[in-house]
Amino acid sequence: MGLATTSERLANELVPGLRARMNRFRFLTAIAVASAVCEDFYDEQGNDGRTTPQVAFEWLVLESFAHRSSEVPVGVPGMQKARAVRDRRDRLSANSYLKAPSIFGFHGVYKPLAIEFDIVTPTLGPGKRQHELVSAWERDNDLIGFLDRSRDTDGGRLRRDLEATVKRSLGKARSDLPLSGWSSGVLANTLGPDSAGEEERALLRRTLRTKHPQRAELADLLLLELETDGDLSERAIVSRIRGLASKGLGDLLDAIEHYETFARVLDVLFRTLRHAASTYGSAGITPDKVADHPNVVQGARLLPGAFRDALQGLQSINTEAGGFTERFEAFSVPLTGAALARTVHDHHVSIQSSKPPHGKRPWFETYKGLWLVRPGFEHLSVPEFDGPFIHPVRIHALRRFLQDTVA
Repeated sequence: MGLATTSERLANELVPGLRARMNRFRFLTAIAVASAVCEDFYDEQGNDGRTTPQVAFEWLVLESFAHRSSEVPVGVPGMQKARAVRDRRDRLSANSYLKAPSIFGFHGVYKPLAIEFDIVTPTLGPGKRQHELVSAWERDNDLIGFLDRSRDTDGGRLRRDLEATVKRSLGKARSDLPLSGWSSGVLANTLGPDSAGEEERALLRRTLRTKHPQRAELADLLLLELETDGDLSERAIVSRIRGLASKGLGDLLDAIEHYETFARVLDVLFRTLRHAASTYGSAGITPDKVADHPNVVQGARLLPGAFRDALQGLQSINTEAGGFTERFEAFSVPLTGAALARTVHDHHVSIQSSKPPHGKRPWFETYKGLWLVRPGFEHLSVPEFDGPFIHPVRIHALRRFLQDTVA
């Protein structure tokens, strides 16, 4: 329905740098360690013509996790692949790892925040804070000497071992980490998602507070909530902290809540059409057939006000109000049930046809004036207007960051 774009922009204002899929921020440290290991050859490629040194380092970390622990670390990109490869007694390689590791591996997932934190550069070379973060990790794990490759230190030994292993892995186009060796054990013990030391956690917490005052304020408010129910929805968290927020943050939270309310009403109406079409099957539906559906009646009552509140919220924070109006203006006026059903359907068709590169098919087929839901797009339950935000606004990601970095 074209609702995600505005939500993404609002989330980026609320929690810049973070993404909803960022779950375990220990991987910022793993990226920092990788940038040190790969510093002298960070732009090389493996013999397979596609593996980068950073991806080869991911192989080493994930294989260490998979072979050294019977538990599956929560939120580790690529972990299922690593365990499956372990179970068939194979090794990670470009063919057995993620199809798009530059997007879905831990470098891909956490790279935007690692760049914003100045841990690495856009080319994954060492950034301004890389040395400080790796130094904290060294001290927390008794690995002094890692950064300067000092002889006769465990840190220096680990650095040299990992550099040699990454280079061998690139040459063989598959992981060449000795799975029962010392380095594998150190990686598993010092880069596990739950094993961050005090100095490392404190540094990541301080770094979060730089650049974006509203993000820092939100983090302070969420710290007050860490002891509460961890299953709270983002809507519930916004409701709990709204009264404590400054005017600027409060206006942004209001804009998000109003926009997500509009989005939910429109989303429920679209899913209601799919549910009705699923129920009628080959008989199909028409606008008149669903005009008296309770959700369509309620949606017709709610939608104009929800549009008005969302627009005012966006205008109050100077965010993309023109684009919102242009895309959703058809829902700003009262409509009959039949007219609303047709407008929702036609809006969906328009959104699908505008998707790059050449448009996509709508989720309905039209046959003799009837709308038939396409196989795979049925909706079997009646959707409800009450519920959480339909888009993640990154509050859970920030809350998880705080949980990972507060002892």
